[in-house]
Amino acid sequence: MSEVNKQINRAADGSLYDPRARELLQSITENPLPLEALAAVRRTALDLHHQMRLWAAREGLSEGRLHLLMLLRLAPSEGLLMGTLAEKLRVTPRNITGLVDGLERDGLVLRSPAPHDRRSILVRLSGHGTAKVNELLKPTVERETAFAMTLSSQELKTLQQLCLRLAEKIEAEGEQPSGGAIHS
Repeated sequence: MSEVNKQINRAADGSLYDPRARELLQSITENPLPLEALAAVRRTALDLHHQMRLWAAREGLSEGRLHLLMLLRLAPSEGLLMGTLAEKLRVTPRNITGLVDGLERDGLVLRSPAPHDRRSILVRLSGHGTAKVNELLKPTVERETAFAMTLSSQELKTLQQLCLRLAEKIEAEGEQPSGGAIHS
């Protein structure tokens, strides 16, 4: 990890902060705490995304392909519609088509026309895809659990509730992430 990503400091009271975010935010608002907190969430999400991308690449997958495989593992046996996959993964239908194309070439998923609408396409795991997901599931769960267990059970519950409250607020307002957000 580069030096830029390691800049987390500890305040006199023991709390952690990102000095780059703090400096920027103190220059534009009298109360930087709300934005510093959101910048910390963004930074953590970006770091988690980066780590997952590296791990998926070591397994011969993109992060998108890995998420798609895990989603299909939970799907009914007939699979999920391409549009449903795009919605669940919050990507465009074109992106799903690309992901499915690659997974199909690798023999990990199968496509079939939907029985209720032959213009719609269902995607499901192939036997090879099921085996691949089952092979990846245990190390994925172990890796993520080990990372999360740096926090206590109470801290994890608090983190979950706080993140979901923010997500609930975003959902209620119908907002989508904007490109103008401050990223730390």
